[in-house]
Order: sequence, then C-alpha cells, then structure tokens
Amino acid sequence: MRALWSGHVTCSLVTVPVRPHAATHDPRPQLHQVHAADGARIRRRGVCEAEAREVPEAEIARSWRAPDGRVILLRDEDLDHLPLATRKTIDILGSEIRSRPGRCGSLELP
Repeated sequence: MRALWSGHVTCSLVTVPVRPHAATHDPRPQLHQVHAADGARIRRRGVCEAEAREVPEAEIARSWRAPDGRVILLRDEDLDHLPLATRKTIDILGSEIRSRPGRCGSLELP
C-alpha cells in the first residue's frame, strides 16, 4: 500500500521517520477504459482548445479565472505563499506516555 505522505516528526533532539497509510481500503475493483478491438488502454491527453494539438506536460500550467473573465496564470511560487496553516505540518493535539514498572520512559544513551 502506498503512503499518503512521507516525512519526519521532530521532538527536541529526536527525529522519527513517518509514513502514514490510509485506514480504509476500497474493495471495489479498479476499472480502466480500453479499446474493445485490441484491449489497449485508452489514455487522456492534454489538448489545447485554441491550437487543437497535444500539449506536453511541461507546458501545462494552473490558472484562475477572474470575475471579469481574465485568466490569471499561477506559478508554484504563487501557491507556496498561500496562507495554509496545515500545508506542511501535522498538528499533534495530544499524546499519551504509558510507563511500565521498572522503566522511566527516557532515552538511554550508551
């Protein structure tokens, strides 16, 4: 199963690698579109409406249509400056440490 995100959680001097996975599984079969004659997969292509030609992935950009009809191109740098509080962080709302008898729960260094 593929991880939803890969990163690290750092608490003081300890860094722990984290790879969370989805807690649910979709039991439905994954279906694909195929050509009935030979069974080959049908792929979606990025086609420019104005030029009627396929556009390479490197030339595809994001945009926003303003209320007056103008198209505003958005760069990755523009999206990086959006005020998304949880974009690259995970808020830990609480934790629970259970100590066992005879263990203090601290890290022992050699």
